[in-house]
Amino acid sequence: MTKNLYIFSYGLKFSHITRETLEVFGKCGIVYTPVFDAVTAARFTAKFPNLGRKLRLIKLDSRKGAEKTVLDGFNGRAAVGFLTFGNPAFLNGNLRALAKAAERKKITVTFLEAVSSVDALINLFKLNLENELRLIDASRINRATVLTPGANTMFFSLNRLNAPEEAVRKKLFLSKVSHAYAPGAAVHLAACCTGDGGGSSLLTGKAGGLKALLAGAGASHTLFIPANSRLRAARKTAPGRHR
Repeated sequence: MTKNLYIFSYGLKFSHITRETLEVFGKCGIVYTPVFDAVTAARFTAKFPNLGRKLRLIKLDSRKGAEKTVLDGFNGRAAVGFLTFGNPAFLNGNLRALAKAAERKKITVTFLEAVSSVDALINLFKLNLENELRLIDASRINRATVLTPGANTMFFSLNRLNAPEEAVRKKLFLSKVSHAYAPGAAVHLAACCTGDGGGSSLLTGKAGGLKALLAGAGASHTLFIPANSRLRAARKTAPGRHR
């Protein structure tokens, strides 16, 4: 029996779910999700009754534990699904690990595209191909990381920096930002909607006050810093340059 693991998403809100995802969802005997609580699951089921009954809520307390739960779902089933939000292939190393574990058991794995926070942020900040854009996983910042303030930059996974064990990395991140950007440079903390009809939120501050801004960052927050740097300011005021 050919076995298939489908890793898909509802996007950022339930209205984003694609026809392709709905069709694949229907093929699955069971669908695991770590992103719903009982209330959200009930709302999803009310919108998609035939799909909601297949949902099983799990927690990602342990990567190995989650992998075992999902792979055990193939007992007597040919197709199992994993539901998340945003683009399932973006900043989801745990799902890549799940895919590899499934492939080792000769299970075919398919990731389905979905609306991601990047799509929403591009609209929110009116970016296009004329704007250079860099994406950085803040939880992977290290001493070798070089920030490029001359480019529009989005920093993801900010909530992980607020974990006690990431205190050193958070301090390093704040130090790199303070060296790259002028204290008065505008910074934007955006949260894209997730769930059923939730709205987006946007907080604007200054690079000099970033520590306080980041204190409230959650899993759905992204930091956007437009191309407005000390480097640019220095070039404008460099000796010998006149209008």
